[in-house]
Amino acid sequence: LYLVQREKKSYSDASRGHIFCNNSVVELSNERRQMVRESNFALERQRKARIADSRAKVGAERKAALLRKEKYLAAKLLNSNRILEREHKASARIIQRYYRGFLGREKAKCNAIEREKEEQWRKLANRSATCIERIYRGHIGRRIAISARKEMIEFIAQVRKDEALQEVEDYMARNSFISWKTKLFRLRKKT
Repeated sequence: LYLVQREKKSYSDASRGHIFCNNSVVELSNERRQMVRESNFALERQRKARIADSRAKVGAERKAALLRKEKYLAAKLLNSNRILEREHKASARIIQRYYRGFLGREKAKCNAIEREKEEQWRKLANRSATCIERIYRGHIGRRIAISARKEMIEFIAQVRKDEALQEVEDYMARNSFISWKTKLFRLRKKT
């Protein structure tokens, strides 16, 4: 223990240029002072390096923690973005489904209106065709009736004419002179 204390004391005073040797103070040489100075500088550099290392270690730990936190937040953001995107797509599908349903119902209404219009036009066309056919049948019937009346009139006229001729011939046969004169008149007419 004595030796350790002595060494400690000698090195502590060595920085001031003194060394204790056998309980006496000895002046250090320039070379020895230079060595002590370099040794002290080396110790100081080591101490500063340890401080810098500890600071760097703390900084590296902080940086690693910050990177981990950023990575975690990025993953969380990515996950939340995926969730939001899924929700947006699901919402968009729901909106699209409702809108397509709305468009389908509107199209069905328009088609129903169109069908109703076509049905009304068809009914109107049928009524019009029926009316036109009725009027035409009446017209044709009247023409046929007129024609039949004419034929009937002609037939009746012919029958009356034939009857008149028959009466004339009967009269002529009863009265021969008039008959001869009529025959002569008819012959002249033919020639």
